[in-house]
Amino acid sequence: MKRILLSLIALTLALTLTAAALAEPDLSPIRENDSLFTLDIDGENDVAFIQSTMTAAERSFTHDSESVKLYSDTMFDIIVINQSRDDGYPVMRLWITYSADDGFLNIDSVTFIVGGREFSFSGIASSDWCQHDERGYLEQVLIKFGTDNISFLAALNDLIEAAPGEGIGDKAANASCAMILHGSRDVYVELGKNFFLDYETIFLGMSAIGGFDYLEKAVATEMTEN
Repeated sequence: MKRILLSLIALTLALTLTAAALAEPDLSPIRENDSLFTLDIDGENDVAFIQSTMTAAERSFTHDSESVKLYSDTMFDIIVINQSRDDGYPVMRLWITYSADDGFLNIDSVTFIVGGREFSFSGIASSDWCQHDERGYLEQVLIKFGTDNISFLAALNDLIEAAPGEGIGDKAANASCAMILHGSRDVYVELGKNFFLDYETIFLGMSAIGGFDYLEKAVATEMTEN
């Protein structure tokens, strides 16, 4: 993954300049880099989903109540709305999956501590994303990025840039931050290289399709910064 990121950074910057001039997101850079991205198109709802090729195991994090049968993980992705139409636009998102043996956490907000700054996201949960079976308890929350929380993305980029390493993949692999899941109790999690490699991949994907030109179209998740 790091080698791929390093080799594609120059290509991505060039594609950003090209894609930004288009009337709609051009998904060809995603299709042409299937070692880095996966692309799933839902024709019925006219949306496309872009993810990194990292597995759930690679994106996982650990905590005291984690089920041994399910992964807790973070996953950045891109959803392209109206992907076949001229008014299509991409939205960068972050899914957080919490898995436990001992019941739902009932997450209602999450705080990231990035370089000494705190970013808290609320209104992120839905009961439809909670599951319980013989394997354990699983719940998901969703953060959508728009102009209202661009400072969080900038803070992640600043943290990566300040990390040791000579290239974009090396720097991402050496970055770290903390996440606190707020619910029936607080769960503190350290996020390291896999979180940042997944983030950096999707950030490159957004850049490659000119996605940041469309940020104002996204209904951003409510965020407060301290």
